Amino acid sequence: MRDVIKNLIDGISDAWVKVSKYWQVSCKSAITQARQ
Repeated sequence: MRDVIKNLIDGISDAWVKVSKYWQVSCKSAITQARQ
């Protein structure tokens, strides 16, 4: 059971890293477009 929870937490943190990276990229591109 502990392994299941550990895998779940690993998957969630993995997803959070991807989401935060995606947001940083989209925010930067939005700022760049706004400046032009």
